[in-house]
Amino acid sequence: MKTLLRSAQTGLYVRSAQDWTCEAGEAMDFKTMSRAIRFAEKAGFTKMELAFVSDHAPCPRPVSLEV
Repeated sequence: MKTLLRSAQTGLYVRSAQDWTCEAGEAMDFKTMSRAIRFAEKAGFTKMELAFVSDHAPCPRPVSLEV
């Protein structure tokens, strides 16, 4: 399972601290929720969602973050 960060406003996924993508497959995999949350906090991102992708559920499942 991949753990991604997505902007709730734009629907774009984090590829790096300065780069975004509309493709979940190109997004940075944070591996864990805590890593994704720390990254979002450190980068100062707000209105973010965690998105989970797996081989069994290739469509991202977003969960809102209060960051």
